[in-house]
Amino acid sequence: MVSLPNDMVAEVLARVAASSITDLCSCKLSCNSLRQIAKDKDVLQRVSLEKVFSVFSWHRRKDAEKFLIECQNSDNPEALFHAGVVQWLRDVRVEEGIENLERAASLSHKGAAYALGIILLCSGDEACKQKGMKLINDLKSKLVDCRRKLRDVVRMIFGIRNDNILRNKPTFYCMQVRHKKCMICPWKAKDYEDDEVDNLLCEGCRCNREIKFFHEWLPQSITS
Repeated sequence: MVSLPNDMVAEVLARVAASSITDLCSCKLSCNSLRQIAKDKDVLQRVSLEKVFSVFSWHRRKDAEKFLIECQNSDNPEALFHAGVVQWLRDVRVEEGIENLERAASLSHKGAAYALGIILLCSGDEACKQKGMKLINDLKSKLVDCRRKLRDVVRMIFGIRNDNILRNKPTFYCMQVRHKKCMICPWKAKDYEDDEVDNLLCEGCRCNREIKFFHEWLPQSITS
């Protein structure tokens, strides 16, 4: 493979990376040429980061974070999403976090669009709140996967410091006054992977439901 042009090798590695970070790491260990080509921006942009922290053992967590930064600088949507959530919740660098989430969302990362929706819903500003409602409701068919992505990152963060997310906990009123299912289902749905009631909810109740899920993922020291 190393006798092929570098751009062709980079394309092969990018496809490997998009499928499995474990396989990418194996390729990097095979020879120095592949290790260098694996640093190509196109490879880093497309690498799947789903198992990044399991590939890097606990004592190599700094290596994992360094790799995430390299991917982030290469416009990897998953890395931008992870960085944005960490900056928002742990580092309290909200503007930077929003910028990275917007970049990820522009690259079609649904989880980033969902996180932006939650941020806007919790902003306390009515105009932002309406934008957040639109983002959440536009993701109606993808909400289960989006919840999972944000929940997994939130649970990975040590030392959440942004307590502003609780000061402006929004409440949305049912848009259908006599819609009993709207009034009941959001608060009975305990399972964040239960999407059976999503089609029964109006836009306001759907946002209530997502805010409820999000606050349940936060550490008790933040929510108490």
